[in-house]
Amino acid sequence: MNNIRKHRIARRVYWLRKYKLACGCEICGFNKNAVSLDFAHKDQMTKHIEMVSRRGGNGIDNLYKRLCIKDIKKNRFYLKELINEVRLCRILCKNCHAVETENNREFHNSRKIAEARGGSYKDRKNSPKSSTTLINFFN
Repeated sequence: MNNIRKHRIARRVYWLRKYKLACGCEICGFNKNAVSLDFAHKDQMTKHIEMVSRRGGNGIDNLYKRLCIKDIKKNRFYLKELINEVRLCRILCKNCHAVETENNREFHNSRKIAEARGGSYKDRKNSPKSSTTLINFFN
């Protein structure tokens, strides 16, 4: 069972990396190495709850690792969530992503952004999605 899980996660990573290489960085055009490319959210307020609530990182890896081998319907649901999350992102190289994050002041205001999203993980999970956007938040 564990080998099947590892294989399916590796397959998801393979296709995500292939997609990143095909798109390349939207700003500078870099597409030499998929590891150097990030999924950058167009709107930080629309991040999936699984991406912002886990310890040890808040990236898309929290979504592609969600896998249910025994329940096909649940696994399809997880895969659809991953695809929908990718659609909310643009591909940026690590350098352009860091510059964009700094320019948008996302790092300096991460606590305020978390509060605007609805507070703690438990609060967000039990409440409807916030309609606030970063543009409205910083104005």
